[in-house]
Amino acid sequence: MCKSKIYNDVLDAVVDETGVSSSEILSHGKHPEAVEARCLLFYYLREVGFLPSQIARMTGQSRQCVTALLNSFDDRLDYRGKMLSIFSHNIGLKVAEISLKWRG
Repeated sequence: MCKSKIYNDVLDAVVDETGVSSSEILSHGKHPEAVEARCLLFYYLREVGFLPSQIARMTGQSRQCVTALLNSFDDRLDYRGKMLSIFSHNIGLKVAEISLKWRG
């Protein structure tokens, strides 16, 4: 499966779960919900094998932004509480389900 299809599937999973639009996720906006959704997107793209430089290129963000959000993921889960943990869990299930399709 091509990288762009995997990327779009993960982005769709984040959009579906968080309710934040893809345009807002991919913007440079600082609205807390968009930043959290962006963080989730970066995390799950890395989980499926994308490198931070690839994530940066595909999302239009800087590599420093990608790295900073990836490095802060665990702290965000602790700080933001239950809702972000629920989103993360549900997106993880969707990505796992989708990845079976990619391998199939």
